[in-house]
Amino acid sequence: MDTPGDDTYWQDGSYASVDITFQGPNDRISYASDDHSAIVAYSPTGPYMYRSKWGVGPRMYHAPGYTPYDASTLNAYR
Repeated sequence: MDTPGDDTYWQDGSYASVDITFQGPNDRISYASDDHSAIVAYSPTGPYMYRSKWGVGPRMYHAPGYTPYDASTLNAYR
């Protein structure tokens, strides 16, 4: 499902795009190939984890690609 309802938030001028390789805690991640977004969670000992809500499912802490959503194109915003 590619219904870019979350794109409204990234394009309203309150966020600036950042290179995904420079993502940091509290940055917003858009799963551009799907209608999903996540927040980068702080990780003092390893790679960043994402925090997001999985539809009617639970709120999850997960690796960027461990998701039921299409993670082929990720964009970061700060």
